[in-house]
Amino acid sequence: SSRRCLLSSPQVHLGGGIWVEEEKWHQLQRTQGDSKFTKNLAVMIWGTETLKNRSVTGVATKKKKDALPKPPLSPSKLKIVRGKSLGFKLIKYKS
Repeated sequence: SSRRCLLSSPQVHLGGGIWVEEEKWHQLQRTQGDSKFTKNLAVMIWGTETLKNRSVTGVATKKKKDALPKPPLSPSKLKIVRGKSLGFKLIKYKS
């Protein structure tokens, strides 16, 4: 059986099966500064709670002596963030 996805608003495909609302993507495009753009894109993809409890590599930070490693972020989603942060443009839209 096939699933039908009902979308409440037009969507933009970031790649790797990741879709975000078109309006949110356009707001993100107006973000000033690369680091703020990257942070906002990461929050859009993973959400704040996931980002608080994960790390990019999964390796414990060396800044804290007793730090435990956190699970790594999804490599496929991380690839999308890195690509978009380098300025690759999107071309796939769904309404």
